[in-house]
Amino acid sequence: SAAASACQKCRAGAEGEDGVGEQHAAMVGSSWEPGLSRAPAISSHASQGSRSAPRKRPWEGHMTVMMFGMTGAGKSSLGNLLVGEEVFEASDDTNSITSAQSLRMYKAPDGSMTLLDTIGLGDTEINDEAVVSSILDTALTAPCGIDVLLFVLRLGRITDDMIARLMYVTEYLWGRECLPNLYTIVTGAARFVSGSVEEAHEWIFKQVEMNWRFRHIFSLCGNDPNKFVFVDNPDPRSKEPFLEQRRGASRQAVIDLLAGHPRDRIAPWSSATMKSVR
Repeated sequence: SAAASACQKCRAGAEGEDGVGEQHAAMVGSSWEPGLSRAPAISSHASQGSRSAPRKRPWEGHMTVMMFGMTGAGKSSLGNLLVGEEVFEASDDTNSITSAQSLRMYKAPDGSMTLLDTIGLGDTEINDEAVVSSILDTALTAPCGIDVLLFVLRLGRITDDMIARLMYVTEYLWGRECLPNLYTIVTGAARFVSGSVEEAHEWIFKQVEMNWRFRHIFSLCGNDPNKFVFVDNPDPRSKEPFLEQRRGASRQAVIDLLAGHPRDRIAPWSSATMKSVR
């Protein structure tokens, strides 16, 4: 099958430079961070004097994830949330901080993940050609393909310009072959992180009925509400109430999404596929 022909070295998870490619990730409660690769920590939820049981990372082998979306949607902040530390420069402004000189790749020390950041679509200080070229170059840095594409969307910010750019990227630049690998992360969505799945799905279907722009995004994600994840990612320096709990719940929601991606059935979207489309 196509999935079976994927780069076996990447899928198997080559060891990182520190030699801990197959060690357990550090765990605190139920949260796992790909940037942590040492022995399991004492769980904050464990009874006094006990230790949390060692847990493997949520998926076997190596996974490549690429984030993209409009400038200010929260891509870089999402990357920092997943990693557990600030490795990407982040801003909510309409001018992208992520540039050709910025760090756009993070490789987890435990060999579990490569996380790719991209320049924001619609950046007001970089011309469209340069943005497209940069996104293309970023995608090509994944020699074994990209397992998961995360379209990052800020709650309430859906415009005609966004849809036009999304259509260009998915249909011309990458091709519709990328759609099985596509998921949507909705940022700034505190009420849905703390609420139920049913409440989130109700909101999604309501948007599909009311907003043709959202309906298009929904169709690109296979009309599947489970391909949407809501996150609440306040600035870690903001001192907002319940900061760590909110960030922890958001991180876990995205990790659960990645862990649930059926890599046995859906092959990585590759640069070869992209070149054939173009």
